[in-house]
Amino acid sequence: MTKYLRCASGLFTLLICVSVQAQFYTVSFVNPNIDTLYKSKDPYAKLGRNPPDSNYGTKKSVENASNKFLLQASKASKMVKFEPLTLTDSLFMELIKKRLNICLPLDYISYSSSYGYRKDPFERCRKFHDGIDMRCKHELAYCMLPGKVVKVKLSKTGYGNHVIVEHGRLRTLYGHLEEVYVREGTEIDAGTVIGLTGSSGRSTGYHLHLALHKLDGRGQWTSVNPQPFIETLNDYINELGEGLRRLQGIESPTPIKEAKPLTIANLYEEIRRQGLKFPKIVLAQALLESGNFSSRLAREQNNLFGLRLRNGSYASFDHWSESVTAYRDWVQYKHRPKEDYYVFLSRIRYATMKGYIYKVKEIVRQL
Repeated sequence: MTKYLRCASGLFTLLICVSVQAQFYTVSFVNPNIDTLYKSKDPYAKLGRNPPDSNYGTKKSVENASNKFLLQASKASKMVKFEPLTLTDSLFMELIKKRLNICLPLDYISYSSSYGYRKDPFERCRKFHDGIDMRCKHELAYCMLPGKVVKVKLSKTGYGNHVIVEHGRLRTLYGHLEEVYVREGTEIDAGTVIGLTGSSGRSTGYHLHLALHKLDGRGQWTSVNPQPFIETLNDYINELGEGLRRLQGIESPTPIKEAKPLTIANLYEEIRRQGLKFPKIVLAQALLESGNFSSRLAREQNNLFGLRLRNGSYASFDHWSESVTAYRDWVQYKHRPKEDYYVFLSRIRYATMKGYIYKVKEIVRQL
């Protein structure tokens, strides 16, 4: 038992120390001496032994009788003893049990659209958004709590391919999936892969739409904001991880410094830190392109400069500072020494907006 606990301890130490602390994975034991991908017409080859000969039945009877006698003699001589669980072992196993009952919906969480009223991307009017959208493309979506799959629907409209899982008085919806990996009516555990994220249904791009409903006093499902729920899960996961580390005598990792919010001062500082030429002009471009950081492209894709990929689509970044790096590497490398920067922007046809250079100059004068 102690040996088993040490193995379990080593496994969870590995899971805690990796960069993605939110998830966990099922480990299946496979005999290292058996090649599970080995293909042969001989059914005994995969089992790693030779086929039986003609005396197989006689040999087996003698072998069974011998084994039975040895087993009885062994029982008479000694009893198998198990070492009792210590308090530390019991606490460790309890933390493991709690950890296996919760999971975040994605390996990496990055919000692209919040819960509540917003400008509808299709109808261009103010409409209620009943969940949150998270950036992801062809990534695995996980069940957050143990529950029952009450609905699986494959559709080209609305939420697209989506799954609803019921957890007692809570219900979660996973929308716009590309593929679904669970079946309706089945009981699933936390961490079960719901499906592959995509852009099915009424969607403008790859993302996971996550909705949360709770059962009210009248027996009706009511929509609630899932973001506080996800953040609470994340805090609880961190607490459990800290507890596991303490029991094993492992020091807590150094916390990552929180990314700076997007402000004019922080953007200008980042532009200078990354060594971009003509920082005030670049800052003015960002303000013009993003509508003073209010455009949908800036808010949802962290793209401050209207940068596009080779296929013509707008680039997405995990943080606004990455768009500064992309501007430097995708745009400024074309600048010639001693070339006027406004002439440079005109030469490369940076923008098709009428009077673009004039508007940039006006913003520079105000900075």
